[in-house]
Amino acid sequence: CAPMNTMPEIAKAQGCKWDPLVNVWLSKEAFEESENLSTVEKFLSQGPWHHYLHQNGSGTVKPEYERLLGAWLMKREHLIHCQLTLRQSYFWMSKGYGTTHFFKHTVHCLRFLLDTIFENPPKDLDDIQAFITPFP
Repeated sequence: CAPMNTMPEIAKAQGCKWDPLVNVWLSKEAFEESENLSTVEKFLSQGPWHHYLHQNGSGTVKPEYERLLGAWLMKREHLIHCQLTLRQSYFWMSKGYGTTHFFKHTVHCLRFLLDTIFENPPKDLDDIQAFITPFP
């Protein structure tokens, strides 16, 4: 709908909606898809999320301005963002919208999620507990 670095006033005037999960401007049609609204609500309900200019937590940034300024966020938000963004990206592709992120971001999120798990692996990590079937 609008490039990531568009001023909020301009993006809103073009009818774009800020998606706080993926941090991009979406068309009203895409933003208001029920699956998207449900995913964004799930993300927001696990907050409140605060974004900062500095890693020490000073200088609060409004989410829709972080693409202009850059922002620091908590690891918990980063984890939930990655989990739900991967889900949302698959949804966008299945609806024919394309994805809101570059492939590099997908790889980053997968690596970040796995690195976090392996920092503190669950005791049952090596237990046999998943049954796989041929797809589809």
